[in-house]
Amino acid sequence: MPAWIGTLFLSLLFAGALGFTVVHHVLYARGRRALEFFAFLETSGWVVLTLAAGVALLGAGSLLLTVTTGGVGFLLVIVGTLLRSPDRA
Repeated sequence: MPAWIGTLFLSLLFAGALGFTVVHHVLYARGRRALEFFAFLETSGWVVLTLAAGVALLGAGSLLLTVTTGGVGFLLVIVGTLLRSPDRA
């Protein structure tokens, strides 16, 4: 697999996770998202995914560390999404 495909994937993951994090914070600020534990868990999962993708793009950490951190972030997003209450309209 060419190196540019991995870089493209990590760039898209970084941008997408950062976008979700910003959207969640805007919803918190506008009062359209409940301030509850599982909503914060989901948001923190997106933050962890953003950090893992950024570290992978910089090449600053080992592959094991990056993949493990990304997996934990993904699990936080899944658990938070499944257990939080729905957003307000």
